[in-house]
Amino acid sequence: MDQKRIIESRPNLIIACTFSFIVLLCCLAAGYKFWLNNQDSTIDGYSIEQELLSNDIALEQSSSSITEQEMINELNHEFIINDGDTLGSILEEANISSNDSSAIITAFSKKYSPKKLNIGTVIEINLAKGSNNSAAILDNMVVNVSNLKKISVALNASNEYIATEIVVPVVEKIIYQQGSIKNSFISTASELSIPANAVMSMIRAFSYDVDFQRDIKRGDKLEVVMEKFYTEDGKLSHTGNILYSSLTLSDRKISIYQMTDENGEVSYYNEKGESIKKEFLRTPVNAAKISSKFGMRNHPVLGYSRMHKGVDFAAPIGTPILAAGSGTVEAAKRFGGYGKYIKIKHNGTYSTVYGHASKFAKGIKVGSKVKQGQVIAYVGMTGITSGPHLHYEVLQNNKQINPLKFKFASNSQKLTGKSLELFKKQKKKVEKYFTQSS
Repeated sequence: MDQKRIIESRPNLIIACTFSFIVLLCCLAAGYKFWLNNQDSTIDGYSIEQELLSNDIALEQSSSSITEQEMINELNHEFIINDGDTLGSILEEANISSNDSSAIITAFSKKYSPKKLNIGTVIEINLAKGSNNSAAILDNMVVNVSNLKKISVALNASNEYIATEIVVPVVEKIIYQQGSIKNSFISTASELSIPANAVMSMIRAFSYDVDFQRDIKRGDKLEVVMEKFYTEDGKLSHTGNILYSSLTLSDRKISIYQMTDENGEVSYYNEKGESIKKEFLRTPVNAAKISSKFGMRNHPVLGYSRMHKGVDFAAPIGTPILAAGSGTVEAAKRFGGYGKYIKIKHNGTYSTVYGHASKFAKGIKVGSKVKQGQVIAYVGMTGITSGPHLHYEVLQNNKQINPLKFKFASNSQKLTGKSLELFKKQKKKVEKYFTQSS
């Protein structure tokens, strides 16, 4: 009976032993794995924990570096003067205190008048690191007052703001260029990289002899000799004076030479040394279209025929109206169908009239002295008119004459003596660039 029990219990014993053996193997495997992992984490004495710690430090350093760069960006600013801005308003925008701002402007004014800063002027402001709750402290300010000059303001060793003038190094080149007129004078001048202000100066100079609406045709030629200034790395900095310009029209060629006298005064002459200026401009609005000529016509608003005693120049509202000649303002007011109206007396014989203006230029009133080419008003459509334009009249002994047939008298200013010799030298210097370009 006992032997039978022993035989019956053997299978259970075998199962128990087998289970115990499997558990032992698992324990041995786990121990080996732990030993192996511990060996890997201490290779060359460098533990995994140390590596993780180093990664954390590197991450903190990276985060710190980004923060410093962001702080640098926050301390460095570039402002561009827009309409209504002043140097004071720019400094206020940069969070400079009023006391510091006043001291900065005072220092700057010793080198350059803040009132002369133009729209588009770039101002670089670098701030010193300070308290988050306090006003910013200026480290350095650089104002690009011109293409050739910058003004820098910074604190000196005595903690005072000092301004320094910085001359921008450039290389001057004299360039000859020519272009064929395809669409307009302005577009051709733009293709030759002539800046807008210089283009308008050229138009004013040619306006004594050229009607830009009627005289210029496709295929006419524009030539210029001009100064161009380049930075030390060869980039174009800016364009200087136009020393010579010419328009070759279908029936004539008009050449204009710039002359700078011994006092630095600039004037313009033809190839004979005669002033290009005439008593009146041919057109008192630049690049405007003649919409109605002098003579009988059917009035576009009133609907019946009557004498049109002037010339109408169609142009957008706000286009500047120029004084055709120098003189004294006799009237600046609303006047019946003329709307806003200006009359200028030039001498004992001639007067000019300008009608339908949207507004008068600043300072234009009865008794004002005006110079030829000065802006006196702006195109509008006040009074009796069907659209924006300038109504322009020329009066001879108080009687209207046809402005388009009026013979524009020359100012008859001719160079003589030393002035003529100086002109010839400058003219010869310019003309050598004609041959170099061919």
